[in-house]
Amino acid sequence: MLEGWHEEVISDLVRGMRLAGRFSDETHHIRGTLAFTSLDYVATLWTRRKFEPNREHALEILADTWYHLLCDEG
Repeated sequence: MLEGWHEEVISDLVRGMRLAGRFSDETHHIRGTLAFTSLDYVATLWTRRKFEPNREHALEILADTWYHLLCDEG
């Protein structure tokens, strides 16, 4: 069930890149996978450890990563 949910979210990211005309089709799925799994990993860490001294840095890096994976073609 969890894997199905992950793939659904990744598919939504892929659809968004296609609709926006960003990147080549060959890279859409891996870009979506990397974007989603990085967000999921950080969210899981924050859920397990309530106190995270570098949250602002992590959020900034995560946003930068998402921008480059999903928006910026160079």
